[in-house]
Amino acid sequence: MHRKDIIKKLLLTTPEDPFLHYALALEMEKSGDLPSAVEILSSLKQSQPTFLPLYFRLGTWLERLGKTKNAIEIWQEGLILAHKQADNKTYKEIAAAIEEAIY
Repeated sequence: MHRKDIIKKLLLTTPEDPFLHYALALEMEKSGDLPSAVEILSSLKQSQPTFLPLYFRLGTWLERLGKTKNAIEIWQEGLILAHKQADNKTYKEIAAAIEEAIY
């Protein structure tokens, strides 16, 4: 059984687990299905907006799809959340991504 299938099975029993959705999105990206990965993280953002790890990754993937403006908006939301959660490491990563995208 592939990791993606295992995650999907786990999601049947614990659909509210944000990490499982995040892990599924990573697996979709690894398999080359970036649009599905973005869709999963976008849905996760709607249902669990305080799950901080999704913001950096979602922004990165949007930028890869040529949607830099959308990526920057997502990263800016992530900056606010990282500040609220006092997560300096994530704050710095997101700030660097924004700076790189702008310049």
